[in-house]
Amino acid sequence: MFPLWERFGVAIHSEPKQLERSESKPEQSFGATIGGWMTCKVAILIDGGFLKSRLKEVHRKFPTGSDIVKYCDNVMKSEQLKNDELFRIYYYDCWPYHGQVTNPVDGQLMDCSSTAAALNGEQFLKELSLKPKVAFRKGELSYEGWRIESQKIRKVLDKINRGGRIEPDDFKIDLKQKRVDIKIGLDIAWLSSKRIVDKIVLVTSDTDFIPAIKFARREGLIVFLCPMRQTVNQDLVIHSDDVINV
Repeated sequence: MFPLWERFGVAIHSEPKQLERSESKPEQSFGATIGGWMTCKVAILIDGGFLKSRLKEVHRKFPTGSDIVKYCDNVMKSEQLKNDELFRIYYYDCWPYHGQVTNPVDGQLMDCSSTAAALNGEQFLKELSLKPKVAFRKGELSYEGWRIESQKIRKVLDKINRGGRIEPDDFKIDLKQKRVDIKIGLDIAWLSSKRIVDKIVLVTSDTDFIPAIKFARREGLIVFLCPMRQTVNQDLVIHSDDVINV
């Protein structure tokens, strides 16, 4: 006697076990095939404070919005991405601080909104925000008082030991960046879990993003680290799929 389901030509199969995704190798691609090439969507996520600092070291001037776009164009021309499509550039930075502060040495009141750094910063962010395929994610700057820059500490101490006085220029306003890192992490999670893109390029040297990078890779995305030719913590390299140095 055949089982009932075989008599009626019905085949029953057991459910196959779901394979675990590898963190280093995505199990499937979500790109499109164009002209015989597999084209993947790429999102470039930029830690703005890091990128501006590196570009200023190279060009010896405050970068423009066009400089940022040109840099991203060069990233897309790298060997790892040359056949892919840019989905969007996400730029994370803080609007310049607009408060008034008092120098602790001479009591001079300073309006931070009128400084050259603030005016250049505003112009830069306005210009960049108008560029195609650019999304500006705004953080906030928090006033934390005044500090002596690390490279000036020895010079200031030597001056004091020689009987000199501390000058107003020896101190610098201390501003802390807020809400930027969490916004980068949330966007990595969103882009990954919704499968918005196939690849993420993270322009940073901050190890705080390692958990977000690991999450994206578990979701099947390829994550590239772009440290702008700066030596970074080895853990960042280990948890990324590859390094793009542009």
